Amino acid sequence: MISILAWIPFIEPMESLGGWWIALLIPLSLGISMIYKAMRMEQLKGYAAAVATMTAQLVLSMLLLAIALFIVVQILIPSLPAE
Repeated sequence: MISILAWIPFIEPMESLGGWWIALLIPLSLGISMIYKAMRMEQLKGYAAAVATMTAQLVLSMLLLAIALFIVVQILIPSLPAE
């Protein structure tokens, strides 16, 4: 209980999920897609397909952004001259 009182979220993130935190991307994307499409579509015909498409787009874009950042940080920045 004492350690929870001293927890600073942005400096010391919680380690309860360990390496599984990335699995939360899919339910988060699904929830965002469901709410966004429910608010924006005039007719709910094709709602499930629109939600599935948007979820796939969100997950794929996050994956591509992660790959791009990995390339920049791990490959391009170390190859820059240090002077």
